[in-house]
Amino acid sequence: MGFVLLVLTVLVKIAVLPKLYRFFFITTGLLFYLGISGGVISVMRAVSMAILYTYGNFREKKILPWSIVGFTAFIFLFIDPSQLFSLSFQLSFGAVGGILFMLAQFRKLIANNEWLQSLRRHTSFRWLMDALVVSFGAQLGTFLPIALIFGENTRMGICCESGDYPSGRISSGYRFDHFTHTSNYNSFGKHLWLSFLGRIISHE
Repeated sequence: MGFVLLVLTVLVKIAVLPKLYRFFFITTGLLFYLGISGGVISVMRAVSMAILYTYGNFREKKILPWSIVGFTAFIFLFIDPSQLFSLSFQLSFGAVGGILFMLAQFRKLIANNEWLQSLRRHTSFRWLMDALVVSFGAQLGTFLPIALIFGENTRMGICCESGDYPSGRISSGYRFDHFTHTSNYNSFGKHLWLSFLGRIISHE
């Protein structure tokens, strides 16, 4: 989802569209993506958060990520409170919550560390640091539900995931293959795991 939003944002900047048209173009693109995905509930939640973020930019308001996550969770739980016990719901908001938490902690660390600040002046190091923090945050936020539902969370997956590309792809494939042979695996779990796997690879 993050990649889709990035592409749409770049396109509207290239086209130099007026602010209102930019908002409608990005929103339409996100809804189109939701449509071709089959309206999967996990994608629906991600699209909702992306649209709220886009609307905040359109109104030139200060964007508070935790408020967007909380409001989206409230709306979906208001519609169907039973989603709170859904693995898909827990993975979606757990991953986002973990990422936001780790990014906040990382910003505090950078603010008091001149060496890290000097490293982040280089684009490649900045991207690498951000990727590591995002990957670890997603792992942190989803560790408990995955461990409880699937019965375990591999050490290899946790260690390699923080390495991002290409090791993240390898560890994701390893964990998928590993979990397909556990007693907790079933068709419902397969659907949720594939959704989560795609989100990890695309950094949603």
